[in-house]
Amino acid sequence: MTGAPVMSSVDDVTGAAPPPVAPSAADLEMMQTLLRLTDLFTPSAVRAGATHGVFSAIAAGSTSADIAANRGLDAEFLGILIDFYDEVGIVTRHGDAVTLTAVGEALATAESALTMRGMFGQTARSMIGMDHTLATGEIATRGVFGTDFWTALSATDPNAETIAREMSAAGVDDYDSDLVRDAIDWTGVRSVVDLGGGRGDLLVKLLAALPNARGTVLEYGHMAAVARAHTSSTLLASRIDVHTGSFLEQIDLRADVFVLSGILADWHEADALTILSHAREAASASDGRVVLAEIALRATSARERLYHRTVVSRPVREADELIDLAARAGFSNAVVRAATPRRSVLELTP
Repeated sequence: MTGAPVMSSVDDVTGAAPPPVAPSAADLEMMQTLLRLTDLFTPSAVRAGATHGVFSAIAAGSTSADIAANRGLDAEFLGILIDFYDEVGIVTRHGDAVTLTAVGEALATAESALTMRGMFGQTARSMIGMDHTLATGEIATRGVFGTDFWTALSATDPNAETIAREMSAAGVDDYDSDLVRDAIDWTGVRSVVDLGGGRGDLLVKLLAALPNARGTVLEYGHMAAVARAHTSSTLLASRIDVHTGSFLEQIDLRADVFVLSGILADWHEADALTILSHAREAASASDGRVVLAEIALRATSARERLYHRTVVSRPVREADELIDLAARAGFSNAVVRAATPRRSVLELTP
């Protein structure tokens, strides 16, 4: 019987293993490329330090022992972590003395943006669940935490101040938010409820134009604390209440107008219909109406599209899609009052 020759790992004459073949320069370059594309280790190590203020502490002259004691960290692990930072060029270590390199100084400056706490930190943690999004179409948060983004955020121990600062920096209440105020006829409105109103920026903007109206932010879990902290610091604090609750459940609040601003992008169709139905029921019981002011997260690159789709269920719903959802949620009428590439504002009649 003949066939293909069998490759052997030993020399057929001497029985000795052949000498190892050194990887070529091209092989080494490819290995480095693959490492840059796939490495989770170094980013995790850097973000761990940023979360606990290690880089800013080093910048302030603290030793490893000082940082561990002052921040309540595990001294042994911190020592290993700083050794690794030395190895990759973030710090220079000479015994107990640690100084930042230029890269380390940049990290110290950007530390608050790299924390694994708060809203952006949870988004970063969720990225590891992108395989879940690929397999199911659900947001990555569900693969990592087993629930939606906001429930997961409230189940952790976030810092309300950090979240409020992040929301302000991200402009989550911007996206042509003036349209919500300017495109709607607010004549005679005495009460407004902002469902899922974040820290309350949009409600403050609306009430500033409605001197005879009161407002309520409905928020879930820790986000309600964020809203209370922010709205209580505004000049309109006496006219704003914060109610802890979820628009995924029956809404027991009453108002002339219920606002849903930048909400539905986070939710698949079934949940979006539930939210709209609950808003319709509350508005109907109040003899009021619903203002749906949905944002559009339009991407300009594949990376941005991938990021948006990993984080939210429907980054973009056009106005006609919103009208269809409203009809299926039981609204008798839906009128587009304004539309830009960044936001659609609809007035919904129960």
